[in-house]
Amino acid sequence: MCRLGVLLASVKILRHRAVFDGLAERFPVFVKRPDNLLIDVGCGRGDFLARLKSLGWNVLGIEPDPVSSSITRARGIDVFNGTLNGARLADNTADEIGVNHVIEHVHDPLSLLQECHRVLRPGGRLALYMPNIDSLGHRFFGRNWAGLDPPRHLFHFSPRSIGELLRRSPFRRYRIRTAVKISPGMYDTSLAIRAGGLNGCEEARRRRGRRIFKTLEALLCAALALVPGVSRSGATISAGLLLGLTREAATRYSFLLSVPAVVLSGLFELRKVSGGELDVVPTIVATIFAFIFGYLTIAWLLRYVRSHNFTVFVVYRVALGVVVLGLALGGVIP
Repeated sequence: MCRLGVLLASVKILRHRAVFDGLAERFPVFVKRPDNLLIDVGCGRGDFLARLKSLGWNVLGIEPDPVSSSITRARGIDVFNGTLNGARLADNTADEIGVNHVIEHVHDPLSLLQECHRVLRPGGRLALYMPNIDSLGHRFFGRNWAGLDPPRHLFHFSPRSIGELLRRSPFRRYRIRTAVKISPGMYDTSLAIRAGGLNGCEEARRRRGRRIFKTLEALLCAALALVPGVSRSGATISAGLLLGLTREAATRYSFLLSVPAVVLSGLFELRKVSGGELDVVPTIVATIFAFIFGYLTIAWLLRYVRSHNFTVFVVYRVALGVVVLGLALGGVIP
């Protein structure tokens, strides 16, 4: 097997996949400038910085642990042993700052965000990662969920709470979303904690069901959208909220899932009427107007749910359901 690994590593595309695959979310858009700079706050041993340095980035690590800092420095990577605030970097220095599972460890998360904003160049990007307290994993494992990690984690964030923190920060353009990349590892560790815990730096072994758990997190929204007899959009949004998405993200995802169904059903109906008389011009005009008003409606709804909950829609659906049920029981409608 070792010889097979050496043979496969000689194939460039396979070697690059082994080194860089799974890091797409953290990869920044390359800045083709001699003084480009990527900062990794909480860089650990410098694995991520080493990969980015090999791609042409100037990199700087921020790491409070002296042992990890020494390992990073021995790899030829610039590193500051301490915090980002303690590094006292100049304004407008970095093109990209990564804060990967760090903000939950610091005593003042808002101060960290303010310092990141000061250090970033105009147009720079902050990539922020943390466990989601509203995730399916926490709901399933409760106090045994690995993301709690007491006493090292001082804060726990949900999409709503990190959104509120960002609103208090200098950042004005941001996007919040959830991902399932580390959910299998969280699943393994959570099961080990439930079974009695881990010893020291012992890593949890792979557990049966980890892939099913990851798939469940990734596809629950889509699966509920296919259940007949219910509002697909409502079910998808509800599932998205259950998995920890923000109201806006869950609504966007619902509309995204509806696109294939709408397009295909439209083409199906068009096929059915194409055999008869079809007025092309009115159909085109109607399609254009439907697109415009549909787009405006969706844009308004997304803006609405940023600052309002879904109560009014729930009341409307329940009230409408009661009315329809009453009419059906009274024989008014079949």
